[in-house]
Amino acid sequence: SGWGCVVVATRRFQVGEVICDYHGRAITAKEGKEIHVNTSEEETGYMFFYKDKRGRCMCMDAQKEYCECHPEMQTVGRHINHAGEGANLKTRLYTVDIDGEEKDVILFIASKHIKVNEELLFDYGNEWVLGIILYIIHNPPSTHSTNGLAMVGCPHRHSCARL
Repeated sequence: SGWGCVVVATRRFQVGEVICDYHGRAITAKEGKEIHVNTSEEETGYMFFYKDKRGRCMCMDAQKEYCECHPEMQTVGRHINHAGEGANLKTRLYTVDIDGEEKDVILFIASKHIKVNEELLFDYGNEWVLGIILYIIHNPPSTHSTNGLAMVGCPHRHSCARL
């Protein structure tokens, strides 16, 4: 696809299976836009703008390849590319209680049967501009799986994970 890393399936996925999450730090949309404006074009683009269950405009900031909650693992979902009509994933927002605190979780769900070595793609939405994803998500999925992904073809210095 020519846009950095490509995430491919290393096993088959059925429609409705959870593939992975778009992992990052939930911040306000205003904070996300400020980060985007103040970050170089080469380093930006790992932001997912959405509305939370209260209708607030939020941003999942996945600028960092590793996160505080599991610093030994790369976050794969941030590398999933755009494909409009060719998308094989859809997104769903969950709000979960973690140690008494509500956290937003954005999951990628298979919207089609996915074959081994097939690139994982989702529709960034109609308002995708300059690497900012403005996409509203809803309707939680019913199944869960997180194995079977690989990132390939990274032209940058970051090592890629095979999960």
